[in-house]
Amino acid sequence: MREPNAFTAPAASRRNAPGSLIDSAEAYLREDILTGRLQPGQRLKIKELSEHLGIGPTPLREALSKLASNGLVHSESHKGFFVPPVSVAELEDLIEQRIALERSILAASIAEGDLEWEARVEYAFDALTQAETHKMPDPRRQWLLWENCNSDFHKALISGARSKWGPILLDVLYDQTERYRGLKYPNLSYAEQAREDHIKLKDAALSRDIETAVALIEIHIGRMREALIDENGKLKMAAVDA
Repeated sequence: MREPNAFTAPAASRRNAPGSLIDSAEAYLREDILTGRLQPGQRLKIKELSEHLGIGPTPLREALSKLASNGLVHSESHKGFFVPPVSVAELEDLIEQRIALERSILAASIAEGDLEWEARVEYAFDALTQAETHKMPDPRRQWLLWENCNSDFHKALISGARSKWGPILLDVLYDQTERYRGLKYPNLSYAEQAREDHIKLKDAALSRDIETAVALIEIHIGRMREALIDENGKLKMAAVDA
């Protein structure tokens, strides 16, 4: 099990590295939660975080409040902030809800997408292929690169839809399922198994085969059950005593 108080050192290469202190703190904490470095149930102590990140208490509280609005952080009166717990029941719920919503919006995207949408899908797929086939010496950086490219590919697939709220809601669900995958780090088997799915999804989407695409996305998302839940119905994650 990883050390419960191990934080990632601040780095210029953070995902979507922003300019303000609040956004910087949010990026640092978000990454450590999504990759499991900050463990489920761990209390997020303002003083400790402030000293580690070199960011004052006020922007840290603002960043934690923003993360709480998306469910990546929990807060309780007089208890402060902490990383949400995990459970098989929640993971099953997340998988089911994400399948239902992503099937619907993917179908709309394929039906409504234009040539620019097709180009976005091709570009995101090419970037994901690079992440899947060109391994980096640092497994953590490889994991983060794959997660970023995987997220971009899924967003590109649904970006043809005219829905405003569909992508916003899917972002929340994606982050939550990513958090469960991150807790299995450094076992990257899921990323490797997903390669064939991504090829088939791209081909079905660009050939405008809605029936095949929505069936594939259900199978693809559903693979998280096998990857993250063992034969006894317990979480099989490196960071959790399942």
